[in-house]
Amino acid sequence: MNKAGLIVAAGMLLCVLCLSRFAVAEICPAVACDCGSLPKSEWKATCQDYELAIKKKCAANNDRPVDYCSIHGPSARPLPLAVKLADIAVMNPDEIKQLHMGMEQVYKTAHWDLKRFKAMISTVYFKEGLAIAKELDSNIDSMFSTQRTVAVGWHVEGKDRQAIAAWKNYSEQSELLANSLADYADQLWQKHNVEVDASAKKGYKVIAFKTWRMAGKVYEMAAYAYSGAEKNQKAAQTWAKGANVAQALLNAKREINAKASHINYFQHQAASRLHRASYYFSLDGKGEQALSTLAQANDISPSKELLALIELEDASEAEELTNL
Repeated sequence: MNKAGLIVAAGMLLCVLCLSRFAVAEICPAVACDCGSLPKSEWKATCQDYELAIKKKCAANNDRPVDYCSIHGPSARPLPLAVKLADIAVMNPDEIKQLHMGMEQVYKTAHWDLKRFKAMISTVYFKEGLAIAKELDSNIDSMFSTQRTVAVGWHVEGKDRQAIAAWKNYSEQSELLANSLADYADQLWQKHNVEVDASAKKGYKVIAFKTWRMAGKVYEMAAYAYSGAEKNQKAAQTWAKGANVAQALLNAKREINAKASHINYFQHQAASRLHRASYYFSLDGKGEQALSTLAQANDISPSKELLALIELEDASEAEELTNL
């Protein structure tokens, strides 16, 4: 084939590849696992294969997703994560500064609400305690939305250093709040396990689950914030702490023989948080930790497509070995 023919053939192949990718994207647009953002080619390939599989399931279900992305990039959907990244408004510098200055009080209020919550539960006022927990949960959502508004606002103004500093402050404070919530949830579950009164036992169960869910959400917030502060290793570690919370919830659900749908959801949630942890470990150059975390995700996930990826990476590392 002459040079002109080769150019035409290459162009035709490129068109086929582009059309193929476009066709995949058009299958159930509600599923998009952001595979291109992953740092390793093997991860991208595994992600793309699984994305296509769940897109086909989605298409067969009238374009309604029936499964979550497995290994994924940071903009993937759908995911069983607690934090939702809603659209935010861009504000002027004075408004941004005012919002940022108010965050200290927002955290103080959150810790005060947690204190009130604990006091109510200590007197076995479960219904009133749950009302406080719901209020706290709503305030947590508003807190994260405000943080994103501040950070995006600083970036738009070209003040990247202020945005990074703000995220650093938010990350540390959110992690402290998440630690308090997670510890308290563990205590509540211990009370549930030893409680003999059926009504009180149910109360501790409901409150423990609610508190674990809030803890997991705040760990996600802290991990997002660490990433915004350019602290990839801390982001990874905090995603892993969020995965531990999901694992605790999963274990508790299994103990009470919860519905299969509940078990499935928290398996996916724990695995998704570990996938995020492995992503940030990889970005930070921590290859062994990234692979180890990926293996943990595979142990938890109801989807076992990661096993082949882990074996592939193990084999790749083995090929790099040399005799001493």
